[in-house]
Amino acid sequence: MHPRAFRLWPGPRRGRFSLASVVILVTTLVGCSGTGTTSAPSEPSASTSASGPEFGVISTLHGLTALPRRMHWEATPHASAGDVQEVDFLIDDQLAWVEHNAPYFYADDGNWLVTSFLEPGAHTFVTKAITPDGRTAVETVTATVEAAPQAPAAIAGRWSKTVQGSDPGVWHVTINTIGWLFDDPHGGGQNQDAEYPTPAKVEIHAAIVEPPLAEYNRGGVFCGDPIDPDGVFSYSVSKDGSGLTITADAPVCYQDLIQGTWKREP
Repeated sequence: MHPRAFRLWPGPRRGRFSLASVVILVTTLVGCSGTGTTSAPSEPSASTSASGPEFGVISTLHGLTALPRRMHWEATPHASAGDVQEVDFLIDDQLAWVEHNAPYFYADDGNWLVTSFLEPGAHTFVTKAITPDGRTAVETVTATVEAAPQAPAAIAGRWSKTVQGSDPGVWHVTINTIGWLFDDPHGGGQNQDAEYPTPAKVEIHAAIVEPPLAEYNRGGVFCGDPIDPDGVFSYSVSKDGSGLTITADAPVCYQDLIQGTWKREP
């Protein structure tokens, strides 16, 4: 593995399903943002198997009927860590993430549930804790998500850039309502959460993780474990719309991949 290489490839990370890409250039963390408001709470359904001592689970989605586009989904089992074998996270009955060690975060420690890949409307989010002896505790939350905001029209679409260095090649990025969808020269890829706080500015957040587990192969990291730091970039588009130039506002470990001039593809 080359220290200045950007590469995404399928593989397990800390016992969880993900893509991995490691590059350490400069590590400067930019503060996370993106929590949102929700509608008045209502009780989600929950169940616990009858055998053995009673235990349960509650998550940060508890009581919500509408989710923001970006929030932490963390489970808290009512049991000691040694009594929990795993916590499963399901979206619309599809397994999306499995955690074996506390803290029990969806999409890795400190990461976010980003709903931009979901159709607007109601969806079901299940948090299931399982003990080594097979007992289960389940929290089920049905909540709506809103349509993801549109990417700025000037930069929406597919772009490419040749990356130099120890792992050179042509990278691609598709910018749409889901986020910034990267494809590396080796067949790997990951979808990054993105938002636009002001004109000509983009904030790149950690990778979006979607179900189904072991079939979705576009979640990972550029810099390390567990998630990438946020990065803030300025951008401009050429007069003819064929070039997108991006500059990092502050050092971030994946800046050499993001910044530079990208060429619009048909």
